[in-house]
Amino acid sequence: MKVAIVSYKEELIEGKLAKYGLELDNKKPDIVIALGGDGTFLFAEQKYPGIPKLLIKHKSDCEECFKHDFSDILTKLSRGQFEIVEELKLQAVVGKNKLVALNEISVHYKPPRALRFAVYVNGTQLNKTFIGDGVVISTPYGSTGYFYSITRKYFNKGIGIAINNPVHEFKPVYVNENAIIQVKILREKGVVSADTNKKMINVKTNSEILVKSSLDKAKILILKGMSKKIIEY
Repeated sequence: MKVAIVSYKEELIEGKLAKYGLELDNKKPDIVIALGGDGTFLFAEQKYPGIPKLLIKHKSDCEECFKHDFSDILTKLSRGQFEIVEELKLQAVVGKNKLVALNEISVHYKPPRALRFAVYVNGTQLNKTFIGDGVVISTPYGSTGYFYSITRKYFNKGIGIAINNPVHEFKPVYVNENAIIQVKILREKGVVSADTNKKMINVKTNSEILVKSSLDKAKILILKGMSKKIIEY
């Protein structure tokens, strides 16, 4: 089995692969090990979209990292003792530009003025016109991140829509994962971003952003005997 490693501390694990019959291959891997924090996981999905990933949470300031041998994890991986679960991803389209996200699509204002915008779900407008910092459209996987920081809520299915710092209070909305969401910029300028991707799309008055489920899915390994999608080490 060919394995790629995405980490700031890949040396902690790459030298141990051969012992378990695993081959390091960062070009055409069968499996990707993402060793680090949330940003590492998101970057791994951007770099290797659709390839199954083993997510290992690891502190960057760990003082005894050299003592970790990862033997249990690597043994199960080499023996194929895992299942693969799929996670919803979102895509945002603005004209000919497209972004794909595992966590969330965010439409955010550009200082110094707040955005005025409207949000539609399957052609039906939500509430009235919004004025605020923008809107966050989240997957269940991403709902524990930016979405949670706005709403203090998370969810397990569908798509969540949260308004970031609105002038008037607005509770989050949860829609079916097959819903089509449109964001129309009515005034001012903003940017559309996807997770931690450095690529962003500039938008302005009259821009329209179409957000829906991506045909691509993120694939995450769950090792036998370990119910969590993210292993803490």
